[in-house]
Amino acid sequence: MFATYEFYQQEYHGTAIGSASSYSYYGGLAAEYIEQATFGRAISANENNLKKIQKCECRLADILAANHENGNENEREVKSESVGGWSRTFAENKRSDEALAAKISDTIRLYLGLTGLLYCGIQKGV
Repeated sequence: MFATYEFYQQEYHGTAIGSASSYSYYGGLAAEYIEQATFGRAISANENNLKKIQKCECRLADILAANHENGNENEREVKSESVGGWSRTFAENKRSDEALAAKISDTIRLYLGLTGLLYCGIQKGV
């Protein structure tokens, strides 16, 4: 993991995950997504990129927790909507695998897109 529960609460100002043990689970899973996306380069990231990586982990942990626990209505996939006589239907339990993968990918690109960590080619001087 890149961030602690204290970082999640104090720096990221996260509130969706209520305990250090839950953050340990979801943060650890989020760190695995980050490691995969950065081809293992996140571990040796410089200090400038570390804060971005930590914030990315926190956001991914929130997404994963909301998907698993089906907590926040705003995080759930909308199955259908109507306007006349307003109606909204959500997917059964959680986001579809494709929607979750897209949300994870978008989040990683948002936080780490300009760091160079997502570059899949060979870096000079390495």
